[in-house]
Formats: sequence, structure tokens, C-alpha cells
Amino acid sequence: MPFYQQEQKISGNQYNAEGDMYIGGAQNVEELGKLLENLKQQLAQARQQGTLDADASKDAEDMVDKALKQTKKPAPNKTTLLNYLNTAKGIIEGVAAASGIVTTLVQVAEAVQRFF
Repeated sequence: MPFYQQEQKISGNQYNAEGDMYIGGAQNVEELGKLLENLKQQLAQARQQGTLDADASKDAEDMVDKALKQTKKPAPNKTTLLNYLNTAKGIIEGVAAASGIVTTLVQVAEAVQRFF
């Protein structure tokens, strides 16, 4: 009997194969923008709930906003986008409550690599 082992990282929402599949955070530039908007909301919510330091979450949110604005330019700069995302990640990376946000930042950075 053949043995098949598949190892992969799956992220994002997953639906039955019969319906839409949304794996990897974003499948195109428009979805990347939506993911960044969602990320800004997550940061604002964490700040309001007190799970993230107000200054740190605001600084990270500002970086995400700059990344979002960069994606809307006619010719987005990949290096600038990645710098914004990595800066946001660095600001909140050490906070346990922000692990989901950090994961999303990593997914967005991977999507930037694919799209730009």
C-alpha cells in the first residue's frame, strides 16, 4: 500500500472543496487590501480592549495603514510595503495577546511577495 504524506502550512479561511477556497490570506491585490483593513480593525480592537499597549497598537496600526495606502498606488513599492509590515510586526511581536495579529502580518508579507 503506497504511503503519501503531505506537509503544508494552511492559513486563512477554508471551506469545503465544493465552495470557495480562501487559503493563504489573500489571493489577489484586492483581497490583500481587505486583509490589511481587517488587520487595522484587529489592532484597534486590541487597543480598545486593553490587550495591547495603546501606543504600540497605534504605531503598528499606522504602519499597516501606510502599507494599505502603498497597495493602492498605481505601482506599489514591494520593499516599502514589506518594511511597513515588518515594522508593524516588530512593534507587537513580543506580546502574547498579539500572536494572531503577528500571524496575519506574516501572511500579508507572504502575499506581498507573490503579488508585487
